[in-house]
Amino acid sequence: MRVVGPALEAAGDVLTPAALAFVADLHDRFALRREHLLAERQRRQDMVSVGEPMDFLPETAAVRTEDWQVAPIPGELAGTWSTVPVIDLSDSISPSWPHLIAAQRRAWTGPVRFRPRGLHLPEKHLTVDGDPAVAALVDVGLYLFHQRDPAGLLSLPLLESHLEARLWADLLEYAAAALERPADAVKVIVSVDTVWAAFEMDELLFELREHAIGLELGLCNYLFSMVKTFRGAGTEYVLPERSRLDASAPFLQACSDLLAATARRRGLAGPADRGPAVDTVISGKDLLDIRTVPLVVTAEGLRDTIATALEILINWLAGTGAMTIADQPVDLATAELCRSQLWQWQRNRVALEGGRRITGHLIVDELDAATERLADRWAERPGGRELLAGARNLLFDAISAVRFTGFISVPAYESMP
Repeated sequence: MRVVGPALEAAGDVLTPAALAFVADLHDRFALRREHLLAERQRRQDMVSVGEPMDFLPETAAVRTEDWQVAPIPGELAGTWSTVPVIDLSDSISPSWPHLIAAQRRAWTGPVRFRPRGLHLPEKHLTVDGDPAVAALVDVGLYLFHQRDPAGLLSLPLLESHLEARLWADLLEYAAAALERPADAVKVIVSVDTVWAAFEMDELLFELREHAIGLELGLCNYLFSMVKTFRGAGTEYVLPERSRLDASAPFLQACSDLLAATARRRGLAGPADRGPAVDTVISGKDLLDIRTVPLVVTAEGLRDTIATALEILINWLAGTGAMTIADQPVDLATAELCRSQLWQWQRNRVALEGGRRITGHLIVDELDAATERLADRWAERPGGRELLAGARNLLFDAISAVRFTGFISVPAYESMP
């Protein structure tokens, strides 16, 4: 493994020879398997794109119906993991090389929930045989290697299948043996932030049953996944503007109820917790019941969607991953949702209130207006004009592309130094 990122004094005790050797070992053992899993993601997406219905997996029915629970949760984490500070490399930290090193160092300062980048992303500042390393393996490998307490706490984002959860379980088992630590010392919070994960909650927990202590819904990423997965399925899967989406939407309520019931049934909830009964029945149709949500997009909602995506992207390129816009916390997941909705609205020529259709020309006009509104502010910053132009072009390319851009974070990251 070779470091090709700029030399940083702060990286000296992070990128030690031993740490890099450990990450390289993980890469040798798990990178090819990760490639196969990404290919499986594409295969399943292709099936949905040609009209194959999504439902619970028949081959894992026994996992869903049999009586089992996760390993006992340590007392100090039972019911308290959600209060532990999060280092979120997936959505809330702009992944410049200095920021990535600083995030690893922050993980040494005390108990944290460490959320690595998703399996799909590269890490261009480290290479293996001349190719960029796998970002998730770099993030988790360095985090585990430098843990001063044998225990650790990971939040695993953007899982799409139990086979991906199995990769993480196998990696944690291997890492524990390599580092001579207890096999179950590292605990895991499973994020249900893709529509695929909603259909495999039991399976994800089963694969990670020696480590799992929590199950949580990542709303923005979940909505983005809904658009991404059903992008070509017609108007019945088109979501309204974000202001019209909240937890009361039937398909989101179904996911929340299934999550709560699954957590209770599998031993993740305490006796004082309240929620749906463990035998709550949620069908696949319930999870995909988007048609009951009125498809409302206003002119103001369109402008807000464009402006929000643009502002997040320029700040992300400039080094700020999470921010507040109009008194609402936003991050990269919000930008992914916004730009995917713009692509979907344009593709389906959704009508605004008043009847005007959303077209590419209308979006470009609004994008140029949003860019102009930010121009003076960013012109005052060194390199600000170039950053604004870069963010505008990234957003334009993602919205206007004939083929849906899987993750805008990939070309955005490639454009960063």
